[in-house]
Formats: sequence, C-alpha cells, structure tokens
Amino acid sequence: IKNARVQYGGQGPNSNPSGWYPTYTGVLSAQGGRVEVSDSVIENNSAIAVYTYNGARPKIFRNTIQETAQNIYAGVAPLGVGIFIGADASAEINGNTIKNNSVGIVSESVTNESLIVKDNIFDGNTKNGEFLKGYANWNLENSGNEDVGKKGGFYIQFLIADGQEKIIYADTMPYIIGGTAKV
Repeated sequence: IKNARVQYGGQGPNSNPSGWYPTYTGVLSAQGGRVEVSDSVIENNSAIAVYTYNGARPKIFRNTIQETAQNIYAGVAPLGVGIFIGADASAEINGNTIKNNSVGIVSESVTNESLIVKDNIFDGNTKNGEFLKGYANWNLENSGNEDVGKKGGFYIQFLIADGQEKIIYADTMPYIIGGTAKV
C-alpha cells in the first residue's frame, strides 16, 4: 500500500467486523509475508489501525497514523492502537508520525527478528509504545524516536532467565519499566 488514505474503518457495534480482540485484525492487516505500507495517511479508524501477525514482517514507513479511536461499544475491546504487532510477527517501523492514539505501538512480539522502531515522531498519544512480552526474545531495536509532547516513553515488560541476554538500545525516548520486569 502506497500513497493511500485509509479512514473510518474498524471495529464497530455488535463486534463487527471480526469480533473480539484478538480475532479483530485491524483496518490494515499483514497476515504473513513482508508487505509495505508507505507514504500513506491512516486516520480516524477504530480499535486498531495496522495489525501484523502470522509471521508477518511488514515495512511501515513515512506514514501518518493518527486518531485511532477506542471503541465505545459494549462487548468489544477498546484498544485505540496505531500499530499492533502480534506475538508471532515483527516489523520495521521507520519515519512515521504516530499521533493522538491511545497507544502508538503495541508489541507482543517474541520472534527472533528484531522489531525495528526508528526515527518516528510520537505526538499526543496516551502511551507512545507498549512492549509487553519479550520473555523468550527481547527484540526491540529502536533509536532516533521523538516524543513531541515529552509526556512519555516506551512502556516495557520483560523477563531475563539464566543464560539469556537482552539488549536495550539508547534512545531519546525513555523506557518505563512495567510491573513484570524481572532480571
């Protein structure tokens, strides 16, 4: 997808389309493969704007991903996520403007491939990023990201077992370590 405008999609009343998270797979969904989403505006959608899973490793670059609304309907997960990376996926997220979402990026990725998050501008998100897993493989490679409002960083949770090594890269965005960080 290149030079597109994606608007007003997403999960609506009565769990349509596609029902509850995790079965709801976003307005744009990469289900395996190495697709590209670039030079596009993805805005005013509901629940999840871009969702990757099933071994996908998309390149997401030079986009504006904004105003992903939380659901207000009963019986559906609220979310409001710009980009959601499933446990079995990864991505290259470079040079995007990610703004006014509940959470800019959520990652549950535990693959061996690095989740690359570089040179993005975050503005007005409640949280810029939540990196929630990393139990087997901590795979976040990030640098050059900017938080325009200086209101937060990347929320991370991880576990390091005997013999494992995790690397946390320096970035201008701070790390906020969650309650399940165990070393």
